[in-house]
Amino acid sequence: MDIGPGGDPADQSPSAVYELVQKWNQRLTESLSDARTKLIHRGSKGDVNEIAFRNFLREYLPRRYRVGEGEVIDFRGRRSKQTDVAVVDDDQPFPMDDGPQMMIIEAVAASGEVKTTLTASELEDCIEKGRAFKALEPVLGKAVMLAHPERRGVPNSDITRFYRRRPFFVFAYEGVMAPRTLLEGLAGGEQDGEVPPIDAVFILDRGFALNLWDGNGSFSYLDTVSNEMKTGWIFGSRPELSLPWLLFWLHGAMPQFSVRSSPMLPYLLPGIQWTETNPPGSGNV
Repeated sequence: MDIGPGGDPADQSPSAVYELVQKWNQRLTESLSDARTKLIHRGSKGDVNEIAFRNFLREYLPRRYRVGEGEVIDFRGRRSKQTDVAVVDDDQPFPMDDGPQMMIIEAVAASGEVKTTLTASELEDCIEKGRAFKALEPVLGKAVMLAHPERRGVPNSDITRFYRRRPFFVFAYEGVMAPRTLLEGLAGGEQDGEVPPIDAVFILDRGFALNLWDGNGSFSYLDTVSNEMKTGWIFGSRPELSLPWLLFWLHGAMPQFSVRSSPMLPYLLPGIQWTETNPPGSGNV
């Protein structure tokens, strides 16, 4: 899905789904205001805001997904930090609700962090949590991925970023950093030779930032001035589109499989060497 000069969404008639999503913009804003009015403890306010956001996702993600929170593990014994949001699919063996749970990385479609206000220090916290999450290595086993191995004749970077690792995003109710400062902080948190710790940021009252990385994933942007594909971070200063873009990004970034073996296999018999079952680049691993 190329992000490009396809017309301003403001010039198009909004769909009924778009209008329903926009109602959640007001609901989340009211939830934030209520939490500040009724609660004094910072942690309690954060909990309320996280639950409200998870309820939003539950309403607009396909039924095969569940939304919860907790820690994510891989078969090597590595763990993520506590994650505010985890979108899991039908292969997740553990129950999901609004209490901390353990999850296996193979059945996590995306994970995210929720912030009431995204400050520079909170961004650093998100980067550290994203880096820990991206260190988890799912065993793809015998699977057919619905992502083409190549785009424009070169390897599709989504396979590295969203299949061999999983998408990680940040949602914030408010932002205080200028867009340029935010993008500099996000880019500065990346390390050479590693996948980015954060793939997207959505701020309810500011807009959204998308990481195009090498420009060869499912989210790409053609610069009509230079006629070149953009890379790295871009920012959209359209707060009214923060929630629609969040859902659009999630639906595009979450890995899709048509067939795959049970992800529980490597956890049930530790010590077995798991290898890919098909040649690299075949689209099946």
